[in-house]
Amino acid sequence: MFQDANEDDLKRQDISPKHFVTFGLLQGFLEKIDTVVGVLTKNEFVELEQLRTKDIPQKKQQLKDQGLSSAEVNKHPEIKPLVSRMNTLKGKQIGRGLSSGDVSETVP
Repeated sequence: MFQDANEDDLKRQDISPKHFVTFGLLQGFLEKIDTVVGVLTKNEFVELEQLRTKDIPQKKQQLKDQGLSSAEVNKHPEIKPLVSRMNTLKGKQIGRGLSSGDVSETVP
């Protein structure tokens, strides 16, 4: 680990690892790595993104266009299962509600 290998140098320069990484990101010396932390399969990850970015917002907009209020939209029978599924996937993504052997293939 970088921090362990360079601990003395960072202390001598009075630089915290957090500040080192922030500086590196801002200056372009380091690149952010977008990874999924958790235990979602690739298909579940794609499904979660689809729910977050397309399915739920589009359905909510359709219902609002039909004259429903925001509260009515959120309680609508077509929205509730989508939100429930999204919350289930989000819970798995951060490691909640898992049983052993839930996922065999995780997103790298």
